[in-house]
Amino acid sequence: MIKKLKLINFQIHKKLDIEFDEKFNVIVGHNNKGKSSIIRALYWTFYNEPVGDWMRRIEDGVMLETLVKITYFNGDIVKRIKGDGLNKYVVNEEEFENFGYGVPQRVKEILNVHKFETNKFEFPLNVFMQDDQPFLIHETGPVKASVIDVLTGVSLLQKTISEFNKERLESSKLSKLKQDQIEEDKKQLESLPDLKKAQELIDKAQKIHDKLEKTILEINNLGIQKNKYEFAIGLIEKIDSQYIDMGMLIRLKERLVDYDSNLVLLKDLRRKLNQLQKTINLPDVDLEKVIDMVEKIQKLKNKYEWLKGKIVSLDVLEIELSFVEKELPLAEKELKDLWKELGVCPLCGVKQ
Repeated sequence: MIKKLKLINFQIHKKLDIEFDEKFNVIVGHNNKGKSSIIRALYWTFYNEPVGDWMRRIEDGVMLETLVKITYFNGDIVKRIKGDGLNKYVVNEEEFENFGYGVPQRVKEILNVHKFETNKFEFPLNVFMQDDQPFLIHETGPVKASVIDVLTGVSLLQKTISEFNKERLESSKLSKLKQDQIEEDKKQLESLPDLKKAQELIDKAQKIHDKLEKTILEINNLGIQKNKYEFAIGLIEKIDSQYIDMGMLIRLKERLVDYDSNLVLLKDLRRKLNQLQKTINLPDVDLEKVIDMVEKIQKLKNKYEWLKGKIVSLDVLEIELSFVEKELPLAEKELKDLWKELGVCPLCGVKQ
């Protein structure tokens, strides 16, 4: 808070000293006696405006050096000096020169007087000149809208709605892309030529597994190695005959219950076949085709699981999109209510 003001050679004042009350002050006087000059001196010191030598007092045709000195109740002192080749601020004996059109930051901190700023405009609120209109009264619609925007945060709401709409559009596009990808994957999966054969092979593998388990039990009960060998050969011949029997394959397909469990059983079959061959020295069984189909089935299973994950992700995305569509009308209603309350569009300044 200002305690004292000293003016030297400032417009009409050759020398003027004023002491202010800490609570309330009134400046009165006749016309053309320098009342407005006191306000101009404060304005010039606070904002370094207007530029030029308009404030310097002229005496006998000579433009004199001008001084404005402000003393605060806390003891800080700010001086503004302008003369021939001289233009500076002095804050508690610390000098500031070559500061251009603004006010040095250190001086601003001591003065503690700031303009009200928007993105495009700024207004002095602490000092009003004699002919200044009340705040915003004489300003254009865009200026008023800009100020109201800063005071109310309408632009933040508008930005939020804009970003919301952008995200909703991107989500819709992403959803469409994912849906198209899923449909394409489904078509590719349906067009796989070996899918039915793979399912039939699972049935075949389950049948082989069951019969080999039975064979192992019977071999363990037989004490003669020859009988074990002959039994195994007969079993393999029976498997070969069943492999080419399409009617049997169709019946085996109807018995398919669980894809995943059959795959596990097929892997277990491979292990037990290896054990059986080592135990009873069975002739090599052509299992390469079976193993190859098993690997294809595993790949099909992995792609199936991947597609299921895609479908789940799409369901989650549809839920989020539904929530966004419900919230958008509420945000738009809040914007319209604010427009109605202000009586003017916060963006363009058009009255309602």
